[in-house]
Amino acid sequence: MNPSTFLMVCLNIAVLTLFYTVLGGLLSYGLKNVFTPFDDTWTNATLGFKVGETSLELIVIGLIAYWSMYFIEKAPPLFPVSKKFDTSVDTYISGVFFVYAIFLFFDELWSKVQHIYTYITHIVLRKMDGEQSSDKKHQDGV
Repeated sequence: MNPSTFLMVCLNIAVLTLFYTVLGGLLSYGLKNVFTPFDDTWTNATLGFKVGETSLELIVIGLIAYWSMYFIEKAPPLFPVSKKFDTSVDTYISGVFFVYAIFLFFDELWSKVQHIYTYITHIVLRKMDGEQSSDKKHQDGV
């Protein structure tokens, strides 16, 4: 790769990195105002509500991620490079950096996902402990 191509690829990466960071911040701000905040009201809600709302928020993020990537891939690069490099940069930055930018700003969503995971894991482990206790009682003749 010649130095000129290298520079153009790096400039396109820089622009897309900044674009997806700003998009992640704006999306985070917008969704924070639409969905229930991670607070006592949310943590005391039913599991169905928590899973449903968190799923809906993740779906909205997925839709915006996909469609932004789709339109970015269709747009010509700001700094001219071969189609091979353009596609490579678009795919990598759209996929990896967008996810990074999202979770950089979505601390409440991350807390919700962790809360649901911990809650469900705790229920499953408690159930497994109960089954093991029953098996142990059965083996002991109780």
